[in-house]
Amino acid sequence: MLKYYQKDIHNVLNFINGFKKSKFIIGVDGAGGSGKSTFVNELAENLINTEIVRMDDFYKPEYLRKEPNAGNEIGFFFDWRKLEREVLIPFTNYSDINFQKYDWPSNTLKYRQKIPRESNIIIEGVYSIRKELADYYDLKIWIDCPSEICLARGIARDGIEIKEYWQNVWMKQEEEYAEKHKPFLYSELTVNSSN
Repeated sequence: MLKYYQKDIHNVLNFINGFKKSKFIIGVDGAGGSGKSTFVNELAENLINTEIVRMDDFYKPEYLRKEPNAGNEIGFFFDWRKLEREVLIPFTNYSDINFQKYDWPSNTLKYRQKIPRESNIIIEGVYSIRKELADYYDLKIWIDCPSEICLARGIARDGIEIKEYWQNVWMKQEEEYAEKHKPFLYSELTVNSSN
């Protein structure tokens, strides 16, 4: 299998080696189509006892997306409070983690992910290192990629029919998030994924 991020993974492993703790939690953020999932999958292959948690699993079911403040909070459609309550706080308190994941085809909360308290965790996804959550992480990584490449990758992955929605909804929300939360500024590492 072709590895895209060998040098960057090496940098992350060096960073992790400097941790003075028995377990760690990493946040990996960046725009849709930037290469976060590929990076995280490659990183996890180089780590032992490490679980991946995806922000996509914290997308809100439709009935929750219709709440009155739906348009006011950055990244509202992703339930960052649930992520904090059911993953980040239990990790901090050295507790087992057990949360229900969003199922995209059925638009419901369906399957459960259970993570033993001894596990390291990588949280991957847009909005994962927003200001409200940033202090929970031992390492924050920003995946940097030009928007035109992100869009092309999104279309290649999800089909041309999503192009207008990506441009007019997802990308605008992500741009607002980057502008107001500036996760790239307080990330310890930045990975360029434009190649």
